[in-house]
Amino acid sequence: MRQKAERDAAIELATANNSETAARLDKDALAEQRAEARDVMLPAPGQSQTIGAIRQVAFLMEQLDSQIVGAAEVIAAAERNVQEKQWMLGERVRDRRVLDRLRDRQLESWKVEEARAERDVMDGIGRTRFMDTGGQTSQTNDES
Repeated sequence: MRQKAERDAAIELATANNSETAARLDKDALAEQRAEARDVMLPAPGQSQTIGAIRQVAFLMEQLDSQIVGAAEVIAAAERNVQEKQWMLGERVRDRRVLDRLRDRQLESWKVEEARAERDVMDGIGRTRFMDTGGQTSQTNDES
C-alpha cells in the first residue's frame, strides 16, 4: 500500500509539473502576442495616429497585460501545487523507507530468534544423547 501511495504521489507530482510547464508556455505565448500586437498596432516613428487608434491600442495592451497577470497567477498556483506534491511524495517515500527498515529489523530479529530456537533444540538433542550415552556407559561399568 505504501508503494502504491508513493507511486500515486509521483504521478500527481508529474501531473503538477506538466500543469506548471503548460501555464508557463501559455504566459510566454501571451507575452509574445502582446509584443506582436504592439509592433503591429503602434505607428512607426514619425507617423501620426488618431487619438481613437491610440486608445484602441492602449485598451488592447491593457487586456493583454491583464491576461499576462492572470497567467502569472496561474503559474504561481501551479508552483505551489508542485511544491505541495513534492512534499507529499517526500512524505510517502519517508513512510515507505521507515516501514522497510522496520520490516528489515523484524526479519533480522526473527532470524536471530529462529537460530536461537534451533540451537536450543540441537542442544536439547545433544543433552539427551549425552545422557543416554552416559547412562549406558555407567551401566556397562557397573556390570563389569
